[in-house]
Amino acid sequence: MKRVLIIDDHYLIFQGLQKYYFHPHYKLDYASSLEEARSLLRLKKFHAVLLDISLGLENGLDLFSFIPSDTYTFILTMHKDISYIEQAREIGVKGYFLKDESTGLVLEALKNPSLKDFWMSQETRKLMQHSESSVITEYLRLSPREQEVFILMARGADYNKIAQDLNISKKTVSNHREKILSKFNATNQIGIVKKAIELGIIAV
Repeated sequence: MKRVLIIDDHYLIFQGLQKYYFHPHYKLDYASSLEEARSLLRLKKFHAVLLDISLGLENGLDLFSFIPSDTYTFILTMHKDISYIEQAREIGVKGYFLKDESTGLVLEALKNPSLKDFWMSQETRKLMQHSESSVITEYLRLSPREQEVFILMARGADYNKIAQDLNISKKTVSNHREKILSKFNATNQIGIVKKAIELGIIAV
């Protein structure tokens, strides 16, 4: 029997999975917060983690670096934001599933996680395909340093603050800004903020 950790701030999700889909093939544990999840991960060995992104005011993706590398991590969420999918894939999450779809593919992924590099539900795949012409493509054209500058700019940091935080000169910040504007086809700060909102980096 394989042990799976469900991390979701809605206990009904855990109850539904436990009752209808996993018993008796898997032993399920439950955590409603990152703190509870860390405690369980310290105490027990898990085959896989099913992780929601929204955990109250916490971001579930912040837990990923704490999960052992030999434990498979899958996202199970309502979020259809392409930026979350790309972020999950980039950091090494094994798959991204949506709660409003059948969990049959989730079970298949848990059974044979290494069968695919990145497991996706049908809706997730459609979102990924659509993203080829979306703002995420523009964002991925930014260098890692430009991404850092972009995020700080979008959050309202001025040249001095960015230079201090990244340990670079104000002239370098200015150069990065011009490249960012060009790659996003934007002309000013308002354009940067709009792109950040589309990416889900800042909320309205």
